[in-house]
Amino acid sequence: MASGHAALAVLLAAAALMPPPAQAKVLPQPREAAVGACVAPLHTYEVRFEGVAREDGALEILGERWHALGIASGAPAGVVVRVSELGAGERAQHAQLGEEGYVLRVERGGAEILADTAAGRFYGLMTLAQLPMRDGAGWCLPQAHIVDHPAMRWRGVSDDVSRGPIPTLAFFKERIRTIAAFKGNLYSLYFESAFADPHLPLPTPPDAITPHELRELSEYAARFHVALMPEQETLGHMHRLLSVEQYSGLAELPHDYVLAPAVPESGQLMRGIIADEAAQVRGRTPFFHVGGDEPNLVGTGRSADLLKREGSEAMYLGYYAPLFTTVTSLGMRPVIWGDVLLAHPDAAARLPKNVVVANWHYAPEASYEKYLTPFASAGIEQFVAPGAADWGEIYAGLSAATENAASFVRDGQATPHVIGMLETVWHDDGESLFANTWYPVLFALAAAWQPAPIDERAFHARFDWAFFGTDEPRWADDLDALRAAQDALRTTPTDPSNYLFWSDPFRNQRRVFAQIDVAKVRVEAERALHDLESGGAPPPLHADALLALRLAARRYDFLGRKYQIAREFDAYYADALAHAGKDDERVFHDLFLARYLLWEWRDNLSVIREEYARAWQAECRPAYLANVLARYDEWRANVLRMEDRLQAVTRERYYREDHRLPTREELFSGLGVGSESP
Repeated sequence: MASGHAALAVLLAAAALMPPPAQAKVLPQPREAAVGACVAPLHTYEVRFEGVAREDGALEILGERWHALGIASGAPAGVVVRVSELGAGERAQHAQLGEEGYVLRVERGGAEILADTAAGRFYGLMTLAQLPMRDGAGWCLPQAHIVDHPAMRWRGVSDDVSRGPIPTLAFFKERIRTIAAFKGNLYSLYFESAFADPHLPLPTPPDAITPHELRELSEYAARFHVALMPEQETLGHMHRLLSVEQYSGLAELPHDYVLAPAVPESGQLMRGIIADEAAQVRGRTPFFHVGGDEPNLVGTGRSADLLKREGSEAMYLGYYAPLFTTVTSLGMRPVIWGDVLLAHPDAAARLPKNVVVANWHYAPEASYEKYLTPFASAGIEQFVAPGAADWGEIYAGLSAATENAASFVRDGQATPHVIGMLETVWHDDGESLFANTWYPVLFALAAAWQPAPIDERAFHARFDWAFFGTDEPRWADDLDALRAAQDALRTTPTDPSNYLFWSDPFRNQRRVFAQIDVAKVRVEAERALHDLESGGAPPPLHADALLALRLAARRYDFLGRKYQIAREFDAYYADALAHAGKDDERVFHDLFLARYLLWEWRDNLSVIREEYARAWQAECRPAYLANVLARYDEWRANVLRMEDRLQAVTRERYYREDHRLPTREELFSGLGVGSESP
């Protein structure tokens, strides 16, 4: 095989003359790649590790993907993949490749992956996994020379497992494998009380993550070069703990969600929780996240005197100093959210230098420099932490999430002491699903691996192949439809789409129709739904993600339809009122159609309820599913009560009494819903 920069230059020149179909659809996009025509028919394959340790995690991901495509492992091998250290011809590239870089070459008869580190060899195999191209009815590997290494050292995802949905072990492992396949190397679980600490049984929720499970996930992640970082809140967001009476004395305010820094037992308890979680991951992660965000009204209750004596900055840093020491003593670096520190300009300079700041900002902005500079100037290392924009939403807000990640990562890569990216996923309302976030999560990982700026159009064009394992851009197009539906729902001030979905449409339809093109929302949702309901073979990979995609399309469509139903109901009832006692045939038509509208509402709730349950069960443990299904049950009961009232008005008052109807304001009085017309 050819080697070195001379071969790369030849292949790059040849690639410039190739038609677009010859380009590799690899995510993240490699830093330097020359890809040619098919040279290695790929029916069967064998991976040989020559002079280096076997990468079982890489083989699992490679095998899972290629098996799904119909490519078998074993003899006789049509393609032999040799994995080894850099050869003499590539030795000059060692410094450039760093700890995670690799060289990948494909020529006739086989492929070669060269890297001096296990991580580099792993990522070379991840690129190879996405490299096959169609060759008639089969697969082949194209001629290729790829030199690649990451732009950011740490590329991570933080999943909220504390607001309701808690993944099953199987989904956790799928999440880890997929993060690794897209070259992520950090996975964080956000805990409030979702870790089943054996010393704190009372605040532990149902289906909490046990110490054994945390250890198992940490060990599993390590197989794929992913560090599992516990993310334990230690000041704010701890209401479940503080709602237990024996711990209520630690609260800043009565049964608050903020611990009181002035109470010594607050820090002592948190240090014990940190030690219990750290025991399950120690030696496999360099970081432990101690939370620290949004301690609202701290210093206004039990800590008021402390705040008065020391000031908010000293009180905050004084509370965290022992927690930092505990984490450091356990062999890990403390990570802390940056919002409180940014509010105190001098705080960054007082942080211990081993602390890493997770600098979160979720709104799309032209520049994030003003958030990054205070820590960079103080020599504090930091992660940029964009968000998946999924909280409170039917599906992740793809426009906001991708713009946020692309710009924040771009500025992070240009800022000294930024060591990585941590994409955050939140479930504030306990309703959004993890599968809703695949696109923004993987986009952020690609942005962190690739040199900035990332081109979302190029990412989009490769997404179906990289994630679903299909050549057609079918499901990426469906995601575009959901994006358009979500974007069309923007209101001022902002109403999350889940809020609009559950709101009584009779009460806020005037505001909704004034700001939202409801028909456009429905058209875009139905564009995706039509495709998803049209049948066809499921994708080779991640087929369960379509459950959440279909559910979101149906919910967007019904959200819009629900407001149309309210407007149409009011119009038909107004017409019935106008013709009461004058034109019974018209009144009957109007009232009967009004009932049809309520039946439609009821039936849609039943269908969506079952689809939601299936999507939840595909990824999450049973606990708290009932909390969401209760909303469907409640609204179905509400609609049935409205339908019963309308039926009684029609049969009893109109036909049997005086051919009169109650006013619209009187119609649903006392029901608590549907009682305010525009």
